[in-house]
Amino acid sequence: MKNKSDLYKFDALLGTQPDAQIAKLVNVTQGAVNKRRRSLGIASYNSKTPSRIARYDFLLGVLTDQIIAHLAGVTKAAVTFRRRKMGIKSQRGQHPSPWEDLDGLLGTQPDSEIAKLAGVTSGAVLKRRRRLGIEAFSRSKKSPSTMQARM
Repeated sequence: MKNKSDLYKFDALLGTQPDAQIAKLVNVTQGAVNKRRRSLGIASYNSKTPSRIARYDFLLGVLTDQIIAHLAGVTKAAVTFRRRKMGIKSQRGQHPSPWEDLDGLLGTQPDSEIAKLAGVTSGAVLKRRRRLGIEAFSRSKKSPSTMQARM
């Protein structure tokens, strides 16, 4: 006894078989399946009309899903669904993180300096540093090498 809210669990089937068949499986109306499929920008099973996202397929993995969704006039979820269905990695997953090789600097220099190196805001560095449990850089802190040199 599935209800309308369970329909999202069957998103992967949308467009792969007739709406009526999915409706029967989920125990909802065909109209509910049709509405969900269209809201995600997925063409019907036997549709001659391509998905609204299809003309932007060449941008999948190049631009963010959010930008493609805006261009196609569909939800981000619809773009993400199509991209994954096509086996394309996300745009974020294909480009190296601005943090690569910079985590080791967190707490050793002011956040603003690391932000310049990473090409992000100081706030982004602060957030990442806190998430990793690293204390902020302080000029008044003595490093172990400085302490030994004075002894």
